[in-house]
Amino acid sequence: MSERLRAVFVRWREYVGNRRRAARHEMRLPVRVSFTTEASGGSRASVTGFTQDVSLHGVALVVSAIRVGTTYLTREGSTLRLAIDLPDGATLECAATPVRYHKIETASSADMNYLIGVRITDITDAGQRGLEKLLGSHER
Repeated sequence: MSERLRAVFVRWREYVGNRRRAARHEMRLPVRVSFTTEASGGSRASVTGFTQDVSLHGVALVVSAIRVGTTYLTREGSTLRLAIDLPDGATLECAATPVRYHKIETASSADMNYLIGVRITDITDAGQRGLEKLLGSHER
């Protein structure tokens, strides 16, 4: 999808309304995103960024690149491993799949950032409890 068409879609979605299953909570937490690269014979690569918002079912990530080498983080059907650093010092780990992305416009072209919306696909019971605790404490 072209960047112009993607930008139009993002704007359109703002007017259509929120179709999300769970409430999102704005929070900026450090995150490491790792994935398997095809070009390197299946080795793991990673990028760092931060969360923009978090829900029980998904996360909005802000990263500086959507591609490492020849592999796109946003490739359909790909699985990303997230390690989110929580305020209490713990790390929440889960698997997620990308569902959308768009480039974030900045004043400086040197600071290209991308927002990637991901759906959580695999999380341990302990991770789920930690996520629920995080979101519960954020509502107060």
